[in-house]
Amino acid sequence: MSFTQENKLNVQKKSTKPEKILTCDGCEKNCTLSARQCMVGEFTYRYVPKIGNTDIFSYIDENGNLQHSFSPKVQFTSEELAIERAQIISKLCDNYKGKTK
Repeated sequence: MSFTQENKLNVQKKSTKPEKILTCDGCEKNCTLSARQCMVGEFTYRYVPKIGNTDIFSYIDENGNLQHSFSPKVQFTSEELAIERAQIISKLCDNYKGKTK
């Protein structure tokens, strides 16, 4: 008998569940938290945090300091790192519940 995979007996089945989509739960808008890849040099790619439809190139942190997504200290070299930062930044939104004015 020759090689066959018609029945796929020894092949792991792919999950049919969709990937988990991260969302902000700070208000009723439930913005999607994601990242977008950007080219920052001729051959260099970085990721920028994204909340809803907004790319977050800069924001004011919890201490009142202006932060930039492409500063030398903070460069998101992976999508995961940029999404983690989007989670942090989302809690700084004016619409986030629990904020006192």
